[in-house]
Amino acid sequence: MKPIRILVAGGTGLVGKALSRCIRTRHKDKFEMSVLSRTSGDVRWTDLKNQRGQFDVVVNLSGSQFLDPLVMWNESTKKEIRESRVG
Repeated sequence: MKPIRILVAGGTGLVGKALSRCIRTRHKDKFEMSVLSRTSGDVRWTDLKNQRGQFDVVVNLSGSQFLDPLVMWNESTKKEIRESRVG
């Protein structure tokens, strides 16, 4: 059986790392996984349009970073985080 091809957007974040690790270690025979990230990964955002039709499943975990201790929590920061996840 052909492996299911998964693209994980935000695969270098907190949840994305855990999901990526799980897929790559426990389910590597069932899935082929690629990570999409702003900073590192198998696929870059700029290459995404060339990858059309290459994946069976896309998991979107991308969004503005919220665990940065140097960022003040104010209404502007909360709005940016919320909009980066739900639009």
